[in-house]
Amino acid sequence: MACNNVCCYGLGNSGLPNCNLLFNNLKHIFVQERYASDGTRNKILASATLNDAYLTARINDADTSKRWYPIMNIENPQDTAPERIIQTFDSGNIGLKGKGARSFQGLLPAVSVSMAAKIGGWIAKDLHVYAVDINDQLIALRNSDDTEFYGLPLTRNSWSCIGGLGNGSDVAAAVLSFSFSRDAKEEDWVILTDADFDYSNANGLLDVKVTYSDITTTGFKALLYTTGATSEKIPVSGLVVGDFTLKEGTSTITITSTAESTVTEGLYTFVIPTQTSADILNLTATKTGLDFKYVLDTNIVIP
Repeated sequence: MACNNVCCYGLGNSGLPNCNLLFNNLKHIFVQERYASDGTRNKILASATLNDAYLTARINDADTSKRWYPIMNIENPQDTAPERIIQTFDSGNIGLKGKGARSFQGLLPAVSVSMAAKIGGWIAKDLHVYAVDINDQLIALRNSDDTEFYGLPLTRNSWSCIGGLGNGSDVAAAVLSFSFSRDAKEEDWVILTDADFDYSNANGLLDVKVTYSDITTTGFKALLYTTGATSEKIPVSGLVVGDFTLKEGTSTITITSTAESTVTEGLYTFVIPTQTSADILNLTATKTGLDFKYVLDTNIVIP
């Protein structure tokens, strides 16, 4: 049967069909380290089901070197295309020395200076990004046989996020900027049409902090809370005993019981088997939307 669809015809004899989807104005990015702590390259497998469950799992990955960090609703995106680096000879002939890097800049409205500083602190990491445009198309970097898709790699040390305090009638906004690595070969950029994500629910994790009190050999109290750009402590409520893990070194300690206070929200009382004086314990928990790194790093010293 003859094919009458425009997709059946090559575009400029480039080997590509004449119906390519276009990427229009970057809106969101998901930032990730290019390589996990075990040395493997982070990627999306072609066999993966790219639904909301997949997105939630990536954002909440317990391994921070594999976790996706969402930066949503970027305003005033400015994409600067790379320019050729040339040398013009006296004869008028031109020598091509290379090509510059594609760069990006956008605004993050209502992002505090403290949050911008934390985002900007990723500058030393080897990063790549999965980008999303205004039509919710997810763009990645394909491999040679389309079995794996990677984030678009960024140039080392190009990552920047600088907070703003507002200017006259302008809304306070942080300025996000970066450039793409030359490893991000544009001929390998691809829109993942199978991605079916609800980006309105792509929220990053909240850092949970802790204050311990009433520590004895058989228990302790833990006040769990989050903080933002203010000094207010927002309690972390609703956790149950199954959400927590308690360890002494590499040994897991069975928690006898956990109960949240009915008076002070976010204050949990833990009952544990009898411990020895000077033992050092570490508590952590697992809950979607929350990161307990600071809790894990805070020691409980048995008196």
